[in-house]
Amino acid sequence: MKKTKRPLPITIICVLGFIGTIIGILTPLIIFAPQEILLEYNASFSTTYLILTSIISIALLYSFIKIWKMKKLGVYLYIGSSIINYYLAYLEGLLSPKGLIAPAIFIAIFYYYIKKFK
Repeated sequence: MKKTKRPLPITIICVLGFIGTIIGILTPLIIFAPQEILLEYNASFSTTYLILTSIISIALLYSFIKIWKMKKLGVYLYIGSSIINYYLAYLEGLLSPKGLIAPAIFIAIFYYYIKKFK
């Protein structure tokens, strides 16, 4: 069985994704932040949103693991999870156009290399 060499941009995206998803999984811990800090930054999140974001981050982590292994399923799971994540951010009033830049770049790079995925 021939192993597919992972392109450098995919490796970089996966490392960034691993870091980001670990942070995302820990988002429910923001509930325990001092209220003064949350009020200073005008940060108010529903508990449901924080828990759903954590679950989506687990799905995104799984997608990055699959992408690391050069599996097409990872790309499709990343796209689906990202759509759900940004829809939830929209419902929570947290979506900004700048927040869509990184996922759009990631998806473009994934599709550029999609022929190398199994």
